[in-house]
Amino acid sequence: EGLIVEESLLNEYQSQINQILKVSFDHLSPASVKKCFAYCSIFPQDTELGEDELIQHWVAEGFVLPDQKNNRVMEETGGKYLRILLQNSLLEKVEDEGSTYYKMHDLGGVSTDMLLRFKHLHVLRLSGDDVKFLPSSIGKLLSLRLLDISSSGIRSLPESLCKLYNLQTLTMSNGGFPKRMSDLISLRHLNYYHDDAEFKMPAQMGLLTCLQTLEFFNVSQERGHGIEELGTLKYLKGSLHIRNLGLVKGKEAAKQAKLFEKPDLSRLVFEWESGDRKSDNRDEDVLEGLQPPPNLQRLEIHSFMGNKFPQWLINLSKLEELEIEDCKRCSELPSLGQLPSLKRLSLMCLDNIRFIGDEFYGQIWGIWLSGRMQTVGEAEADVFPLLSYFRIQSCPQLTALPDLDLFGSSLQRLTIDRCPRLISLGETPSLEEFTLVDCPKLLPHSFKGFAFATSLRELSINRIRVLPDWSGNLVSLETLELSNCDKLQSLPPEAAMRRLTKLNHVEVYWCPLLRQRYTPQRGIYLEE
Repeated sequence: EGLIVEESLLNEYQSQINQILKVSFDHLSPASVKKCFAYCSIFPQDTELGEDELIQHWVAEGFVLPDQKNNRVMEETGGKYLRILLQNSLLEKVEDEGSTYYKMHDLGGVSTDMLLRFKHLHVLRLSGDDVKFLPSSIGKLLSLRLLDISSSGIRSLPESLCKLYNLQTLTMSNGGFPKRMSDLISLRHLNYYHDDAEFKMPAQMGLLTCLQTLEFFNVSQERGHGIEELGTLKYLKGSLHIRNLGLVKGKEAAKQAKLFEKPDLSRLVFEWESGDRKSDNRDEDVLEGLQPPPNLQRLEIHSFMGNKFPQWLINLSKLEELEIEDCKRCSELPSLGQLPSLKRLSLMCLDNIRFIGDEFYGQIWGIWLSGRMQTVGEAEADVFPLLSYFRIQSCPQLTALPDLDLFGSSLQRLTIDRCPRLISLGETPSLEEFTLVDCPKLLPHSFKGFAFATSLRELSINRIRVLPDWSGNLVSLETLELSNCDKLQSLPPEAAMRRLTKLNHVEVYWCPLLRQRYTPQRGIYLEE
């Protein structure tokens, strides 16, 4: 009898939920939003889709039409529909490790009479490693708008795919492109990234004038593979990685990409061929011609062999992240502190940069330095008032850092890795995480300022001979990790360890003398 009552209550509850769902559904406007919601019900329960992926499905099915009155492209209209569904509580927003997904609420399922009936297949998703081939008959699915083979074992695409003139979205994770890829004149989203600079792009990509998503482009000297192919792709948005820029003839050739005229690009990666190339002015001319749109948020420059960077770099007022890597002949950096929105800065393997001065000070949150710089310049207090993360890696000439308290009270994470000449550190009262790797001259007495780091929660050190007595002052310490300490014979004195009341995790790797004294039964993890 109890089961019958419980089932009755559940049915009544489900009926109420369905009624609420029906009211919300009936009030959706415009009618296309209803179709978009009904389409979501075909996915298995708890399926999570990203915003772009979900909207691309709707566009492929023809549920989203251009809003010519407000000059909106279909993807923008799809974003509007998504917000309507969220406002009506018909979709659930899920946050997971910095990413956002959307799924149907667990309402016991949506009635099957809400599902749309299709005369022709618009969306095809193939998954499973056992799905290894795409038959040539794929070319007969002339109504297909979206093809997703990213979770399958398919490694090549048949030429017949190029007959799908209505295809709008192609998502894949492996393999190459068919030769006549440029025939897919309706293609809007090519969701595919290949990390090989020698990967051959389809010829005449510039004919895909509807293209919005293109994750990478490898420049080649072959006809139809030059950087000018990007010029006609005026709707490109999101992220674009351009490689082999050493093959671009000069400034005027680079300008043919018309990057400045693509306002929806948010991230650009410029990469020249690695290796020992001759230094001339061509790299500088090419980079000058690749001027990004003013709204760019992230920029990476790799293997550039010019001596200096173009003026447009310090005019990117919306730029939040900048990475400059392996630019070995660069001897002059712009005043990056003038970038008002810059939050993260990485300067890696800049062999001719010896000094980092106050021209870099600004509103930066995170800094990553690597190279042959000898000095990180002194300055007034709070030169980086918002800095929370500072990493210095592989700086063999660096001998000293300014007092870390000059970086302001916000510094929480500090990593110093392979700086063999570094001999001193300043006080770090606000620090929460500290990692020290392969800095043999930076002995415990050299960073006695850490005795006042009462906020420190995580401490990781390698190749140290003795732990200082002031370790007991780290009253907030929760995690201690020691590795490759051949001479280390003991942990801090027992009196000091007693004061570490929050310490709950100790890991010791490759410290043979400690293994002779401590055992895992004492709450310490030991590993050879």
